[in-house]
Amino acid sequence: MEISEPIIFKYILDGKDWEVTVVLKNKLGYTFKLDKNGKFVLYISKLWFNRILKNPNERNKLDKNIIKWLPRMIVHKDILEFNFEERYFYLWGVKTEFHILKSFVYFKEGDKLHYVKINRQNKEYIIKAINNKLEEIIYDVAKEYTDYYFKLLFNTTLADVKYKISSKEVTTYWGKHFYRKKEIIYNLSLVHYDKKYLRATALHEVNHFKFPKHGQKFWNNMAKFDYEYYKIDRDKKMS
Repeated sequence: MEISEPIIFKYILDGKDWEVTVVLKNKLGYTFKLDKNGKFVLYISKLWFNRILKNPNERNKLDKNIIKWLPRMIVHKDILEFNFEERYFYLWGVKTEFHILKSFVYFKEGDKLHYVKINRQNKEYIIKAINNKLEEIIYDVAKEYTDYYFKLLFNTTLADVKYKISSKEVTTYWGKHFYRKKEIIYNLSLVHYDKKYLRATALHEVNHFKFPKHGQKFWNNMAKFDYEYYKIDRDKKMS
């Protein structure tokens, strides 16, 4: 059967309409994500999608899972969205106002003022400029946490480890390690949540340098060195 895209599933939650865009993939299974544009996207294999079209019970199972995921993803959407009209975004889980003047934007991080130079009043340009500043902010905090856990787990800072910040869609990953390259990548989205989630992600990624794969030894080692943040990592809901 030929399937024309885009495919939109519609749901009602708390009296409000929500749309989920379906993207067909060759890879088996399905995942539900929030993309960079704040849209809900269901990535699903063509094989599974055809099975759902033919079997109402399979469609009902999928709908139940999406309705279960939606409240969590709506929280993500609210936290990650720049509200340009009301001039605020979330920084470390705190609603943060930003102010636009002629040649710069400024906002506060606790008691610290951040200034961002601009030469245009365009919405997309200003959001990009703020994101560039947020990359600097999260980089410094991510390095602090990562160095802390290298000292804790290895008794060294491993100074040759590189750090990068990525702006991949929110549910792709929170952090990634590359053992051979000695590199850790943190998702820029973490800057919008409470710092405890970034710290838990740092513990997780540093632990991979001792145990490259997930397994009981990996989780036991995390729990041994920092049980509080091990629990946050295992229970991570980002809400």
